[in-house]
Amino acid sequence: MLNGVEVDFTAGHGEAGTDVPDLLRRAILLLVAHWFEFRASYGAAHQPVSLPEGYRRLLGAYKTPRL
Repeated sequence: MLNGVEVDFTAGHGEAGTDVPDLLRRAILLLVAHWFEFRASYGAAHQPVSLPEGYRRLLGAYKTPRL
């Protein structure tokens, strides 16, 4: 790679993308689609503008509660 940056990121769900639970994949798709829909409505300083309805609900089963 010439004058570029390469990032290797390892997440904890396995080697393949199919190892990621379906609810997490749906949450990511929902979030990306929402941000894409509102990409031109606001300036770069105001991104991300919001989270879509249902996003937190999809992630709820995978979050650990804090005290």
